[in-house]
Amino acid sequence: MAKKHPSKARALAGLCLAALVTGVASSHQAMAMKRPAHQLPQWRPVEITAKPHQFRGDKEPHESIEVNGAIYRGGLVLKSDDHMFGGISAFSLNANGRAFVAASDRGQWLKGEITFDDMGRPLNVANAHMAAITGDDGKHLYGLKGDIESLVQYGDQYILGFERRDRIDAYSTGPDGVIAFEKRVIDLSDEPLIRNEGIEALTRFEDGALIALSQTEVKQGSIGYILDADGNSEKFHYKNKKDFSVTDMTLMDDGRLLVLERAYSPLRGVRMRISAIARDQIQPGAIVEGEELIALGGVYILDNMEAIATHKDDEGRDLIYILSDDNYDSLQKTLLLIFELKKS
Repeated sequence: MAKKHPSKARALAGLCLAALVTGVASSHQAMAMKRPAHQLPQWRPVEITAKPHQFRGDKEPHESIEVNGAIYRGGLVLKSDDHMFGGISAFSLNANGRAFVAASDRGQWLKGEITFDDMGRPLNVANAHMAAITGDDGKHLYGLKGDIESLVQYGDQYILGFERRDRIDAYSTGPDGVIAFEKRVIDLSDEPLIRNEGIEALTRFEDGALIALSQTEVKQGSIGYILDADGNSEKFHYKNKKDFSVTDMTLMDDGRLLVLERAYSPLRGVRMRISAIARDQIQPGAIVEGEELIALGGVYILDNMEAIATHKDDEGRDLIYILSDDNYDSLQKTLLLIFELKKS
């Protein structure tokens, strides 16, 4: 049997290795191409339909209604055929009071623009897109890893609070518009946070300090964290009203924090309240109690109200936007409610 020439054998081996590498690369590319759209970080268009929300059974939809500390300015029931739509737990509103970015329990970004009629009442959500929220490995965060409950935006950066796998992560927007993982802000896995009662509310002060509130309650109240720009953290506590749990928080132009809380019982149904906290109340070791501004329940038709944002319009009015988390349950709804805060 004739012996193969060494150089020819090496060349043949090289060709085989190259073919193997090419085949593996092609296989990975094919697998990536086959990933469902909802697992990709690129934005995909979604169609959202909206109809006016019946806020009170004895009032017309979109009718302005005075509710203790505020005036109801209108609301919408939002729906989409995209199976990942829903579960909205946090959102950030643009300075124009129209464009927004939201995050869901199933690791999805949602962005769009709220349209209004001539009376300033919400009409629809236009130019809506969704994308997968990915981790540091570039993979879609889903299940226990992707239970996002809070969000705060600062420029092109987004800070997300997660529960179950308790942590706060920073994301940034790239030149292509894709929002990608940037860094871990803090790992809270060793903190005494109850499963499914992690960081529900986040906001950011101008000096870079982050304020976080969890749903985990101890004797002093819900556990809160003050995180400075250097990554140091201190605790404080927020005194909840009986039966209520923190679901979100937002920063107003005047420096006050608005805390959204929710309660549910079979007898009393769904209730919500919004309280204000002065910035100087939040100190290490402090037990903070807010001033109640809005309290709703009973005749008002609500859902699982989980996300809050504020906007000061051109006339100087403070508007409060609230979104509900439908838990991907056909018996619940994704509601957008807008209130004007009364002048004190």
